Amino acid sequence: MAEAQRLDGRACAAELDIRTAARAAALTEQGVQPHLAVVIVGDDPASHVYVRSKVKACERLGLISTHVERPATTTQDELEAIVDGLNADPSVHGILVQSRCLRTSTKAPSRTASIRPRTSTVFIRSTLDGLSKDAPMACFPAHRRA
Repeated sequence: MAEAQRLDGRACAAELDIRTAARAAALTEQGVQPHLAVVIVGDDPASHVYVRSKVKACERLGLISTHVERPATTTQDELEAIVDGLNADPSVHGILVQSRCLRTSTKAPSRTASIRPRTSTVFIRSTLDGLSKDAPMACFPAHRRA
């Protein structure tokens, strides 16, 4: 049995950044500016930190980012309308939806649940967080549209 190998996470991340920035630059030279749309629903501090990190990564790597913020009172239909609009935008190559513990009923304010677009809402070519039931590789960066 082979001996375990310790990985240097920072070195791996730096290498991935270099490859991603090079790919983004090559696409931009071909007239395709990679574009990530991030939709955040609610006011969970950890979610906002996560989304800010994605926006900063886009800036660092040469991608366009669109940041859409909606309040925790956003309904399922409203969220899906936002996603539908992003799906229809040909300049958007990836969609990330971040939501946490949103109120789903005004009749029961203490009841919370995560609101996410239905799996059929996010186009397979756009999903970045596995929202499409038909995108088994949706969580792997090498399988993004762009």
